[in-house]
Amino acid sequence: MNGFRRILSGGCRPRGSWAFLAGVWLLAWVMPAGAGWFHAGPGALRCSDCHVMHASDRGIGFGGSALSPPGYPKLLRAASASEVCLSCHDGTGATLDSAPDVTGAASYETATLKRAAGAFQASIGVPTVNGHDLGVANVVAPGGGYSSGPGLSCVDCHDPHGNANYRNLVLRPGNVGSDRAVTAVTEAVLTPTSTQYSTDNLRYTNSTNGLGAWCQGCHTNYHGAPGDPAMGGQAGGDAAGSNGYWFRHPTQGVTLSQGVTNGHLDPTYWFTSVLSRVPVVSVSGTIPGTAAASDNEVFCGSCHKAHGSTHRAGLIWDDPATSALEDGTLARQTCQACHNE
Repeated sequence: MNGFRRILSGGCRPRGSWAFLAGVWLLAWVMPAGAGWFHAGPGALRCSDCHVMHASDRGIGFGGSALSPPGYPKLLRAASASEVCLSCHDGTGATLDSAPDVTGAASYETATLKRAAGAFQASIGVPTVNGHDLGVANVVAPGGGYSSGPGLSCVDCHDPHGNANYRNLVLRPGNVGSDRAVTAVTEAVLTPTSTQYSTDNLRYTNSTNGLGAWCQGCHTNYHGAPGDPAMGGQAGGDAAGSNGYWFRHPTQGVTLSQGVTNGHLDPTYWFTSVLSRVPVVSVSGTIPGTAAASDNEVFCGSCHKAHGSTHRAGLIWDDPATSALEDGTLARQTCQACHNE
C-alpha cells in the first residue's frame, strides 16, 4: 500500500494513545474485519492533510488576502468536511493503493472490482434519487426522523480521526441511542486497496455487531428483530397459516433456511442454480450452505449500496443466472436470487 501510505503518512495523536493504538494494529492481523483505522495511528494522516494552522493554504488566504484570510470552519482546507474528504477519495489517485474512490468509477476499476459501498451519484449539493445525497439540506432519512440539517456530510457516517469501528463508522449514527459497534466483517485480501474494497472480497459474518443495526441509527423503522412493531413477522420468520404478517422485508434475524421452511424462499435456486449472489450475513462464513441448515441472512447491504448506485435508492441489481456480480438489467433479478417467483 505504498501509494496510499504516502498520502496518509505521519500522525497527530497524544503520546499516551500509542500503546493502545499499537494493540489495535496488532489485532488487525488477527481480525482483518477491523480494517478501517486508516486515519489513526502510525502511518496515518497528518493533521495538515486536512487542517491549516493559520487558515491559509501555502500562505494564500481562502477567498481573502494572505494577511487576513477568512478561513473555513475548523481550519479545514476546504469549505466543508465532505470537500476535504473528496480531495482524496475522488478516484484521482495514481496507484491501485490510492485512497478509495467514493464518487465514481476509477481508472483501476474493472467488472470484478466493484466497490462494496458503491459510489455517490451526484456532486456535493446536488440531490439524487440514486442513493445518499451530500450537502443537500433538510433531507429526512426514509424510515426515520433523522434530518441531515444543512446537508449530509461524510463525517455524519465516518469518523475522520479514526476509531475502532469498521471503516471508521461513527459510533452513533443519527446521534441518538447507544453506541453501535460494527466489527463483524472480514476481508480476504487487504492489498491493493482496489481489491480490498471490491464486492467479492467482503464477508459479513455476524448480525450482532453488523451494518444493518448500524443503518438503523438513521433509518429507524427499516431494521429490527422479527416481531418488532415496525417490522412484523415473528421470531423464526413465520409459520404457514400464521398471522405474523411482515410489514417490511426482514433485515437479519431470519435465515434463508427458515425462509425455505416458511415457504418464502425457493430452495432449488439460492442453494443450487444461482451463479452469483447478493451479499448476505453468515456467522459461519458458509455461503450458501444447505436449504436445511443455512445461516445466511439478508441485511440492508443485500439490496442497497451505502453510498449509492446507478439505480434508484442505491439498489443493487444482480442477475443470478450469470456469474458476473451486479450485472442485472432489472430490479427484480435481485429478488429472484432468493424467491425465483
